[in-house]
This record gives sequence, C-alpha cells and structure tokens, in this order.
Amino acid sequence: MKAFSRLNPFVLMIFFAAAIGTGVFCYVPAIRAVSLAGAVLSLLVSGICRKPVRELLGYAGIILVSGVINPVIVTLGNTPLFWLVGRPYTLEALLYGANNGMAIVSALLWFRLFSAVMTAEKLSFLMSGTVLSGFGTAFTLTLRYVPELIRRFKECCAAHRANKFAPAAGAVCGKGFLSRAAFYLNVFMSVASSALESSAQTADSMKARGCLLSPKSRLTTYSLRAADVLCAALSVTAVCSAVFASRAGRLCAAFYPSVKSEYPPVTAVMYGALCLLPVLFSIMESIKWHFCRPKT
Repeated sequence: MKAFSRLNPFVLMIFFAAAIGTGVFCYVPAIRAVSLAGAVLSLLVSGICRKPVRELLGYAGIILVSGVINPVIVTLGNTPLFWLVGRPYTLEALLYGANNGMAIVSALLWFRLFSAVMTAEKLSFLMSGTVLSGFGTAFTLTLRYVPELIRRFKECCAAHRANKFAPAAGAVCGKGFLSRAAFYLNVFMSVASSALESSAQTADSMKARGCLLSPKSRLTTYSLRAADVLCAALSVTAVCSAVFASRAGRLCAAFYPSVKSEYPPVTAVMYGALCLLPVLFSIMESIKWHFCRPKT
C-alpha cells in the first residue's frame, strides 16, 4: 500500500472519486459487487485492519441487515418467499436491500482507505496555491490536534483520578450524572486552555518561518510519474465508460417487479481493474523488494 500512497495527491483524489462515485451511483449489482471486492482486497493488503475477520464480519452484517429489513418495509416484487403479518416478503425486495447494503459497505471501506492514504500533508498540498490555502493549513492543523487533544484529555482524567489531593482541587468524579459531567467539564477546560496556549505558540512559530507568505514551501514535492498517468487515465476511462454505457441504456438495473440487470462486460472489467489498482501496486512492490534485496 506504500507504493500506492506515494502517488500524486491529485491522482489519488481522482482515483477515489472514480471508485466511490461509480460504486455508489451505479445501481447495477455486478458493478457494486466489483467495488466491494476491490475495497475488501485493498483493505486487506493495506494492513490497516487489526482484526480483519471481525471487521469483515461486521461489514457483512450491515449487508445482511439491509437486505433483511428492506422486504419488511417494501412489499413490491413478483416472488414472495413467505408472508409476514399478511404482507409478502419478496425476493426482489431482499436483493434490492442487499444491493444497497453493498453500496454502503463499499463506500465505508473506500473512505477508510482514503483516510489512511490521504494524509494531512497531502490535503495541504492539494489546497496550496489556491484561495483555500489558508483554510487547508488550518484544516490540516485541526486534524493534527484532534487526536492529540483526545490523548491529553485521557491523561488528565487518569491523573486527576490518581491524585490523592484531587478532592481539595474540586476534581472529584462521583457516581452521579451531574458529578461526572462537572468532573469531565473541569478536565476539558484545563485541556482546552493548554491547547489554546499551544496553538498560539504554533502560530508564532509558523509566522516566524514565513508560513502562508510567497513563495510557499512544502515538506514534499509531488511530481507526475508514469504510474500517476496510468492511474489517472484508468480512472477517467472507467468513469467515462460507465457514463456512456448508462446514457446508451446498456448499464441499468431494475428490481421491481422482477430483477433485471444489464451491463457491458468491458465497463465491468475496466472498473474492476481500477478497483484493484491498490492491490496491484502492493504486489508489484512486494516483487520489487523480493528481487532487489541482497541474497544471503
């Protein structure tokens, strides 16, 4: 996944927009299944799943619940499986709910990969040189301070609970709701005051280094390489193929009153190749390291 994350940030944005947009807005079950499979494989090779089996079972539960609940609400369809309180429980409604569940899960997985690949530095690079450069800097700094603020809040809570002089300072965490709320509010105010002081120091440091002044400097400069051009070209081609096929009426799906689906195989293959790009980059990187490392 490191090789894929080294792509140009603009190319990565194009890739994720193509992968997520096509998988969400295309109702064809085959396309959504391809999106889900590509997202699952990319997530597994990325290494960001600490407990992949448990997480995948949770995502499968979302698809299952979406499919099971939809026929309870929607009674359309020509194939009733059984009758529930005098209402038909149809196969078409079950498949429609599962299809929507695949779209939700694939979007969640792709956005999780997006958050792992698109770091604050890359988001700042995307916004630099535009009217949003100041907003981008503030946004990336905010992203950096959120986990730090949570960590310091937990440390302060633990320190107050362990301090034997805490009752004298008024930081007592009782059993009642109001007592706990007052305790956490007291800790939050102290952490917020410290965070404001740190932000003021950071602002002075950035101003002393000429931040947001012209010419701007960056930690990393991203250039377009052959891999970037390939990824961007495949993303644009896959999206254009899906759009043209949809406009021609060859990429469509209907679930009521019966299930009908039509899609060009070329579009499915191109979109599948797009979704498997992170996996292919990981495989190529593993092969490269295997043959380039010194033999003992």
